[in-house]
Amino acid sequence: MKIILTGCTGRVGAAVLQECINNPAVTTIVALTRRPLDSIVNSSKLTNIILTREQFLEPVSVQTQLHGADACVWALGVPTGATREAELEYPLAFAKIAPQLRTDTTKPFRFVFTSGAGIKYFPAKETDSTWFLGDLRKNKTAAIDQLQQLSGGSNNALQVIVVRPGLVVRRDTLSSWIPGTITFDRLSAAMVAYGFKGPSNGQSFDFVDNGILAKDGQALLSDRQSR
Repeated sequence: MKIILTGCTGRVGAAVLQECINNPAVTTIVALTRRPLDSIVNSSKLTNIILTREQFLEPVSVQTQLHGADACVWALGVPTGATREAELEYPLAFAKIAPQLRTDTTKPFRFVFTSGAGIKYFPAKETDSTWFLGDLRKNKTAAIDQLQQLSGGSNNALQVIVVRPGLVVRRDTLSSWIPGTITFDRLSAAMVAYGFKGPSNGQSFDFVDNGILAKDGQALLSDRQSR
């Protein structure tokens, strides 16, 4: 599988990148970043493409390098004070061209979008409170709504899986035992697996909440250990 990744310089994205490097079923990784990856991140199947703001908004300029991709895990972090562009327009721009990247048009392109446990399923209203991460929540829910519309109108050329993890922690910490948390390795294993298999409900769009993410991720890790 050829997979596109974003957010690899952040903690969740870095965990997803490492999962892809370690997963033999992933043959090609294209990491789209706003700054270079750390030099210690090295793999023969990894290509790092550094994008400008304009290229995130108009990804057709790098479409040739993305051709043949089967899935994308979108884990792009958004810094405090970031604009609506990064939270909403960047992922939508890539989701719109995603079906064109496939070489096997009998299979849908799978777009795994990272949301969060505090993000609503449906678009936030203008009257909703903005006292806690209000703009971020509104932009995320707007992105989810438009991704759902894109997948629904794609004739199954695009499948979208929205993951809603809770607090993401390292496995070797006491906090990993707190309900509502998920470890980096479980989350990344589950997210990459969804790129392979698509929505569990068999539809073009699905939400996956923290409990299912943790369960699926642990099942994958346990299966590997038993081999």
